[in-house]
Amino acid sequence: MPNNIQILTNAEIADRLSTLAQLLSMEKANPYKIKAYRRASNTIRVLGESVDELVRSSADLTVYSGIGEAISGAIREIVLTGSLASLEKLRSNASPELLSISTYPRLDPKRVLRIFKKLHISSVEALHEALESGAIERIFGSRTAQHVRQGLVQTGAVLLYHAHDLVLSIETYLLKRAGAVRVEAVGDYRRRWK
Repeated sequence: MPNNIQILTNAEIADRLSTLAQLLSMEKANPYKIKAYRRASNTIRVLGESVDELVRSSADLTVYSGIGEAISGAIREIVLTGSLASLEKLRSNASPELLSISTYPRLDPKRVLRIFKKLHISSVEALHEALESGAIERIFGSRTAQHVRQGLVQTGAVLLYHAHDLVLSIETYLLKRAGAVRVEAVGDYRRRWK
């Protein structure tokens, strides 16, 4: 493989699809389309196989749950070009506030923009400060504060209650494809059962 080809992780591909869904929701696009991109993002995030490798080997991505022809084409574009034209177009038309939110695909942009307006803030850093100071919980309630707290978790981090499917996918991959003989989850995930 040439040195100039960048291999994308499943998480990186999933993040781009999540960001697209987030920006589409702000554009008031078809809710079924938004839901489809989110579902595909979740499928890719926990897939035990490298989507990058699947695309480069011309595998049929539509065999995976939640991935149809259109989304398969978008995934191929992401892997082969490193970007997605429809995502870049939406980003170019978005406000600076919305762009800062779009780097956190788990945040609901409508809810966060409402917080920005009410608290007179315009950055994710200010959102962090408002969360830590308790202002969001005081003004918007504990559910909104919890949403913001979870949404600000870096996408590389996985909440423990979402980890189970990911652990099963990783174990399957390591046992079947990587030649591992024995696999065991460790760290916080393992300790949660004790």
